[in-house]
Amino acid sequence: MGFLGVLSIWQVAGFLKLLPKFILPTPLEILQSFVRDREFLWHHSWATLRVALLGLVLGVLIACLMAVLMDSLTWLNDLIYPMMVVVQTIPTIAIAPILVLWLGYGILPKIVLIILTTTFPIIVSILDGFRHCDKDMLTLFSLMRAKPWQILWHFKIPVSLPYFYAGLRVSVSYAFITTVVSEWLGGFEGLGVYMIQSKKLFQYDTMFAIIILVSIISLLGMKLVDVSENMLLNGNVRRIRMFLKRKEEIKMKKTWKVFLTLVTALVAVVLVACGQGTASKDNKEAELKKIDFILDWTPNTNHTGLYVAKEKGYFKEAGVDVDLKLPPEESSSDLVINGKAPFAVYFQDYMAKKLEKGAGITAVAAIVEHNTSGIISRKSDNVASPKDLVGKKYGTWNDPTELAMLKTLVESQGGDFEKVEKVPNNDSNSITPIANGVFDTAWIYYGWDGILAKSQGVDANFMYLKDYVKEFDYYSPVIIANNDYLKDNKEEARKVIQAIKKGYQYAMEHPEEAADILIKNAPELKEKRDFVIESQKYLSKEYASDKEKWGQFDAARWNAFYKWDKENGILKEDLTDKGFTNEFVK
Repeated sequence: MGFLGVLSIWQVAGFLKLLPKFILPTPLEILQSFVRDREFLWHHSWATLRVALLGLVLGVLIACLMAVLMDSLTWLNDLIYPMMVVVQTIPTIAIAPILVLWLGYGILPKIVLIILTTTFPIIVSILDGFRHCDKDMLTLFSLMRAKPWQILWHFKIPVSLPYFYAGLRVSVSYAFITTVVSEWLGGFEGLGVYMIQSKKLFQYDTMFAIIILVSIISLLGMKLVDVSENMLLNGNVRRIRMFLKRKEEIKMKKTWKVFLTLVTALVAVVLVACGQGTASKDNKEAELKKIDFILDWTPNTNHTGLYVAKEKGYFKEAGVDVDLKLPPEESSSDLVINGKAPFAVYFQDYMAKKLEKGAGITAVAAIVEHNTSGIISRKSDNVASPKDLVGKKYGTWNDPTELAMLKTLVESQGGDFEKVEKVPNNDSNSITPIANGVFDTAWIYYGWDGILAKSQGVDANFMYLKDYVKEFDYYSPVIIANNDYLKDNKEEARKVIQAIKKGYQYAMEHPEEAADILIKNAPELKEKRDFVIESQKYLSKEYASDKEKWGQFDAARWNAFYKWDKENGILKEDLTDKGFTNEFVK
């Protein structure tokens, strides 16, 4: 009754509009999202399950092997156990980006992350089970001249099974949670990916549905562990415990064989499921050279030309199969720098410090001709110019370049930057915190967040950075490429960029059709088609004033921003004429 009462109050509060639905959707809206988005939820759930199960199975097998070795070899236990404890103290979300840089983009870093989080509880539990083996029975086995593997197989493993299941129960929940966290950092499918996309699109009813679904899957996984434990141990554990008391003979071969059969079957099912996605590829596409292209964010109208180039076959004409991928958080450039992908979407302002440190990247095309970013605020706060930021709360990423730019912006209009209150902004979209009053203003891109705020009924003011400081009309976003790739594959790189150029030119001429192509490749946008079309119509005019010159850089504008960077202490080195080229886009 208490739970139903909370749901009722929650529903009534939402019905009376005591809370905006983008802050807390009602239970009915969440239920409707389960029905409305059932196809997406099923697709992403299966993607998450596939990775989680594979990682869990491998983690269990590795944990069992390690536990046996650590029990047999004291020196190995002394070496590995402290390392395992240290790894467990590191937050999962901190390890994930590093694994991507080391292991590349794909399923491997996710599997490794799951293994790292699931092995520890099982190893500790099994070792605890081994330590609780009856010493008299161990002595009896020794007197009977049993070999170590016979003691392990016929006595230690059966006795430790209850302990194993205690650890497995914990690891199952860890596996699903870790999978979702790893999906936050990149990919195109999975509940974690869908959750981030929903949040960025203000689909909070879908977000809550995903959270509930993750909880249900975890609970079902733990329940399956309970069922498996009862099947394997019901009666046998009681007999073992009675036997330990009465010192009777142990006969547990059948139980262990059943256990191994179940594990083998599960591995087979997961491997077959994972193989299905690759087995169905078109043979024609297999002949094309596969190239990874890393986006900077969830698919949006900055990326439309890329999807148009793929949909219209421009990439195939260039002899390549371009795979557009979501990045680990803020890591698209790192993947290119480390040679894990040849191309990515990035930003001129973020490139500065990396170029200064010698990063091997070059901007090869400007996606948008002029900087469309600026400061948004609630209209009721009357922020009409940069000096009006004084006395207001600004949501900051706490980036040195960002804060230096804001200082220049405010002081250019005679304002006192020190009187601007800085509030941490860790949200993937800034509109919700502004609507909630967490802060008053934030830096956004009008072509997406600005139009999205308008579509959500948020009455806002917006001012472009470039309208107040000419140096801030830098290039954002841009397409970057790995320098070694450009050197070794110059002609291929030119063909790829020319195919992308055709995609953006098409989007400039056919904004509504281009928007539909984007939606087709990012179906989570389907419910917001009107917003996507409005955003596309805006950006189709911003890609370039002359479609034949799309992607070209103006050296004077590029250099002006890096000169400002140096004058304001952001850079120590002179980056004049560095970090960009028009060679591939002309």
